[in-house]
Amino acid sequence: MVINSETGTPEVFSTVVVLNEGAFIKGCTTDTSGHFNIEISATGVYTLESHTLGGHSSIDTINHKSDTNLTLYLSRRLIYDQPCRKLDTNQQYSLDLPNSNREIIEYQRIMSETRIMNLKSSLFNEDSIHVRLWYEPAFEYLGGGMYQISYSSDSINLLLYEYSSNFASLSESHNSQYNDTPIDSLLKFTIDNKAILYPKNDSSLITIATLIKNILDADNYCLTMRGNDRTPALDGVTYHLEIKHGNTYKFITFENPNAIKNKYTQVDLFLELLDVIINELVY
Repeated sequence: MVINSETGTPEVFSTVVVLNEGAFIKGCTTDTSGHFNIEISATGVYTLESHTLGGHSSIDTINHKSDTNLTLYLSRRLIYDQPCRKLDTNQQYSLDLPNSNREIIEYQRIMSETRIMNLKSSLFNEDSIHVRLWYEPAFEYLGGGMYQISYSSDSINLLLYEYSSNFASLSESHNSQYNDTPIDSLLKFTIDNKAILYPKNDSSLITIATLIKNILDADNYCLTMRGNDRTPALDGVTYHLEIKHGNTYKFITFENPNAIKNKYTQVDLFLELLDVIINELVY
């Protein structure tokens, strides 16, 4: 049974999954009284996770297959500041992710491109500060570029990746028009160029580190966004910023930020960071 520890009431239609050493075993949904039934065939230590419609989550363990009288108390919560951001500070990492449908799609797409290009996920990078700044044209399926900045205890690594896709050949082979709905399962991204960058001077690196910290500390600009500032132009460049700072991971999308400068502190800080990276880091 799944119970909300704050209200003491059953959680209906909650997802419950069973894992063994991180591997998915079985899953189900609670009924209208909060009950669930999962049969486990082998003795062992299992992890049960529950995620509810209201955004609560819980983790518990069972040590034997006969342990069927299990109640999960939902003591952890996903905190929603506003519809545009989703915060979870109860995991191993403090995650600050988009929560609007449009930006969730962008986040998932960048994660997919990361895997396709065989790049290590920023979340699991062990450097003290790890930043990826992705830039893409309005038609993002053609490719783009990505700056990667990593600060470790004894070194700083600066890289530029430029990548392209096979969308043009896919479009021709399938006799389709260029649009925003390519055949995702066939879309592949290839790194065309990987270059080591160098700062013009040491102060550039200090400035970058300071701006990264300030962006993390600033209010998310989407929380106070006005009017049509989310999509201020029909064409241009979209940027995606990944920041892994200690145990904090943040993903932010900036669509044509120059069109809304001097309105939002976080956008202006990003534009400063972008300017330093483009003009102060060289081949």
